Amino acid sequence: MAKIILLSIICLITVIHVPVVLADIYEWTDEKGNIHVVDDILNVPAKYRDKVKIYKEKPVEIERRRPVEERPEQTISPPSEELFGNYPLEWWKAEFEKIKRDISELEKTISEQKRYVDVFERGRRLGQTYTKDEIEAYDQYKKQITESEARLKELKSEFDELRRKAASYGVPRSIRGD
Repeated sequence: MAKIILLSIICLITVIHVPVVLADIYEWTDEKGNIHVVDDILNVPAKYRDKVKIYKEKPVEIERRRPVEERPEQTISPPSEELFGNYPLEWWKAEFEKIKRDISELEKTISEQKRYVDVFERGRRLGQTYTKDEIEAYDQYKKQITESEARLKELKSEFDELRRKAASYGVPRSIRGD
């Protein structure tokens, strides 16, 4: 029994005792001008040992690990913003504004292009002559109108889908535009 107590005391003293670490750094330069740094003098080649710079290290105490204190369990606070389908209300608002703006701009562009095409065709019927640039613009607008109308149809279906999702997630009507 005495041996166990003595052994326990010795183990306790070695665990509690904080070891001190000393490390010297050795630096030398070879004939090519390369600087070498090592922590053991035996790693320095014999022909450079007389030219070694020694940096004495101050004693550093190794910090003992402290026992981990039990922390009170932190409750996860709910997000500050209410989420509608994994997105905050501001995201929905921005998405609706963006798609409405895109639809509006595209409708305006289509309207302007159709007006140009109508004026061009009316002028042609009345014998108006056009420059090469005006004819190219007419051809380009004629082609772009069909592409833009297809894109407008896609945007409107995306808008309807966004409204449907927003309604299912409980986004307020004022945001959805209903």
